[in-house]
Amino acid sequence: MKLLRWTLAGASFYVIYKYAIGKKAQGEQVFASPEQDAPPAPEPKPAAKPKASRPRKKKAAPPE
Repeated sequence: MKLLRWTLAGASFYVIYKYAIGKKAQGEQVFASPEQDAPPAPEPKPAAKPKASRPRKKKAAPPE
């Protein structure tokens, strides 16, 4: 079963590699990010201030 998985993974890698080489040969960008064409994202809102919390109780001192 492991041999079958390695075979399929190798075949998949080979197909993707050949596709990428073919695109480069034609002068196209391979795996171009679609984010390059998108407008810039809006500025995020600043984070809210943390709520005031109660002071922690002190641990009891160990008996001596």
